[in-house]
Amino acid sequence: MTVRSKSGLISYISGVIPDNNAGQISAADVRSSIIDTVESINQIVASGNFNSETPFVNHVRLGGILYVESGIVFPNAPNGTDMQRVPYPGPGSILHNQLDGLNTGDPHTQYLPVSGTRSMAGSLGMSTFWINASGQGDPTSNNGYRGLQFSKLTNTSETINVGSGTNFTFLKDTSKLDSARGVAKAWIRFQGSGIGGNGSPSVLDSYNVSGIKKEATGKFTIIFNSGIFKDNNYVAVGHSNGRVTASSREDFSENTVALSYRVGDDAQKLRSVSFVVMGKPEEAGAGGYYLDAIVNDLVVFGTEPGGSGLTTVTINPTYTA
Repeated sequence: MTVRSKSGLISYISGVIPDNNAGQISAADVRSSIIDTVESINQIVASGNFNSETPFVNHVRLGGILYVESGIVFPNAPNGTDMQRVPYPGPGSILHNQLDGLNTGDPHTQYLPVSGTRSMAGSLGMSTFWINASGQGDPTSNNGYRGLQFSKLTNTSETINVGSGTNFTFLKDTSKLDSARGVAKAWIRFQGSGIGGNGSPSVLDSYNVSGIKKEATGKFTIIFNSGIFKDNNYVAVGHSNGRVTASSREDFSENTVALSYRVGDDAQKLRSVSFVVMGKPEEAGAGGYYLDAIVNDLVVFGTEPGGSGLTTVTINPTYTA
């Protein structure tokens, strides 16, 4: 009994069992050829140690169906002993929730179902991409896209860019907003001399105002924060009740508010505007025409630095209603 390779077995059988023309084939020749074939099967179809429990380490091709009744063990399994005892259902039959390891090493760190039934569990970074209805960039004028884009300024601040083709529509009353140009850039409410007429102004509330200076009775300078306006061509609207005592704050006297003097620029000093209140001579008291009114309001609109105001207004001197 000799274990032979495929070519060696063929050569041996051809030698001991020649064409039977001379009557030289014995029973021993046939028996030894058959035994050598049986002994050589593992060597022919396998590699490695054919006396081991797993001699078939090469590819095995079957012409029929392989039935596995116990299971299949993969030697390269993570723990070396994993056995598959059930058939593989195919990729179309495995539910996502049945997969193991989703809580550790899950590549879907921001997994959101399309049904919208799950809330965000953390922040969603958008890099420089735009958020819009179609999910694609749609070139338009100016900044080139529609929708919203988040731009990082520092680790603690960022800017939301609104595309030039995007409008905010409020379903409550169908009002629309396509620009912040109509929003007040600064405002202040103050008392000219404080309650009781102590001579110093008292600020009740304000926005984007850095300071107020009393120049004289009824004359004030309102100083804005830096970087609010592009230039001094902003629109300032003022109001005063023209009364000087706290007991008459709900009353109103005829008066004039002037906002005529504007100075400053972002490069040299903060921009400011004068706020002057002039009352009726008989009601102004010792201060003359000017008075420290108890109620004063200022609202300012304007173009921000880098912004573009709409100066293309048609002037038609022959217009008639």
